[in-house]
Amino acid sequence: MECGRLLAKPTRIAMDTIKQEKVRRFEEFIDRRLKPDLVHAIAERDKVFEQQKIFSDLRSNIENLEKNNVTNLKTLVNIGSEVYLQADVPDTTRIFVDVGLGFHVEFTWSEALNYLSAREEKLARQIEEYTRLIASIKAQIKMNSSPPRGFSCVRKVSMAWWEGLDEARVLIAKEPSKDGNKVEQLLSLRHPKSGNATCYLCVDGSLQELHWFKQSHGSWFLGDYVCEDGRLYTATPVDPVFVLLPIFEEARMKKNDDPGKFRQADEITYVVGYPGYQHLSSIAENCMQVVCDVKDVGMTKFFRLNDEKVLKWLCLKVIQLKKTLLTLDKNYAARDKKEILTDAVSIIGEYLKEEPWLKLLCSKLSIDLQEDTKASNSEMHSSPMDNSFESFNHEQEKTTKSKRPTKKIKAETNSLNIKDMFSRATRRGK
Repeated sequence: MECGRLLAKPTRIAMDTIKQEKVRRFEEFIDRRLKPDLVHAIAERDKVFEQQKIFSDLRSNIENLEKNNVTNLKTLVNIGSEVYLQADVPDTTRIFVDVGLGFHVEFTWSEALNYLSAREEKLARQIEEYTRLIASIKAQIKMNSSPPRGFSCVRKVSMAWWEGLDEARVLIAKEPSKDGNKVEQLLSLRHPKSGNATCYLCVDGSLQELHWFKQSHGSWFLGDYVCEDGRLYTATPVDPVFVLLPIFEEARMKKNDDPGKFRQADEITYVVGYPGYQHLSSIAENCMQVVCDVKDVGMTKFFRLNDEKVLKWLCLKVIQLKKTLLTLDKNYAARDKKEILTDAVSIIGEYLKEEPWLKLLCSKLSIDLQEDTKASNSEMHSSPMDNSFESFNHEQEKTTKSKRPTKKIKAETNSLNIKDMFSRATRRGK
């Protein structure tokens, strides 16, 4: 029995060591093999997308020439370093097309269109193959990221309160549907303005942001249980486009005048450190079409953020918020239209980064948000001199009346230090 006891602890330590080593190998396989393969596959598919865009632009140019019957034209040619020279094309009915490996073939308009159709079909098949490969690698990463059986207790991770603690809190939110198909989930996402980790609630495909209110002292009685956290949490709906806008902006990788790249919704919502975005893939496919260009390749949709659509959507939000503000408070009816517009933009600005969207929105609406906000604040806090002086005197009178004479401290007589009392009792016990 003693030998069994002595061997139990070393055996357990050895088993934990083996488990930790296997987990390390899983992580190393993901970091060194799967993730580089995923990055390479995405980069190769982006190259195919670029080729597809070039052929699509060439197709539209040829169709315009054929439609307008343009047989000669003058154009500007980039000779390098953004230097352009004027060129005269006497005959546009025959064009040279790059067919690869540095070879150019002379085509008529109809021959060029037939060749472009065949190339675009081939590129579409390549995009589908890369898309399936990317999905397969993602599935392997997800499968290897989840620990095997018996490995759940190997690693301890510090979690926020919404990620697994059992302490009860009081939340006022929409009740989920009773069909059982959809459930409510607390998701950790990045705040659209600050980028900090923020908790959101997803109920029946609707995204809601959490607010809380707390008095200085308070708690809740929940049946026979006392909840020490006296805060009251509320969940209010938020347009998911605000939350998804920053990651869609990053995903398109826009450079200068280049509109950026098309991306699949699953790829865009794959954000390192924030797995909660993956729960919003279906929501993103439905709601982000209002601010994105959408390209259908087979059964898959690809998205790319469109600046003009985003600005139109933001202006519509401002108009809707202005109408809502007028119904909330009667004082808004007496205010200037520009002040109401500034208030609406400042409220929406709480969900937008300064660059580029808030700046573009202010430029579009011809307002200076900082100056207008300072002017409105100065009008709210300014008051006549005599009123402020009277109020100051009134406060002074209240404070002088409320003051009481301080009590004199009584002199201590025959007082003893508590340490001396215990030391004497100890001596007596001896």
